[in-house]
Amino acid sequence: MKSNETSTEETDDPDDEVEGLYFDKLKKLYPDHTENLDTFRAHLVHANLDKRPLRVWEVQELSLQAAERVLASGDEALKTIMHISHNFPALVG
Repeated sequence: MKSNETSTEETDDPDDEVEGLYFDKLKKLYPDHTENLDTFRAHLVHANLDKRPLRVWEVQELSLQAAERVLASGDEALKTIMHISHNFPALVG
C-alpha cells in the first residue's frame, strides 16, 4: 500500500494545473490543506466550464457599454474609466 501512495504523490501531472496553480506542488508543500485544495481545485474547474466565448454582437457593444457607464458616472468619470480599464476581463464575463 505504501508504493501506491508514493506513486500518486510523486507524479507531476501537467493536467493538475488549473488557472496557473499547480495543485500537486501545493499539496506537497501544504499536506495539511489537501482537502481544502481539492475543494478549491474543483471549484476552479467548475467555474471554467461555465465560461463561453463572447458572441460577435456582444463584443461589438462593449465599447458602447463602457462609454455609457463613464457618461452616467458624472463627476466620477475618470475613476470609472480607470476601473473599467483595470478590471476589463472581470467586467466582461
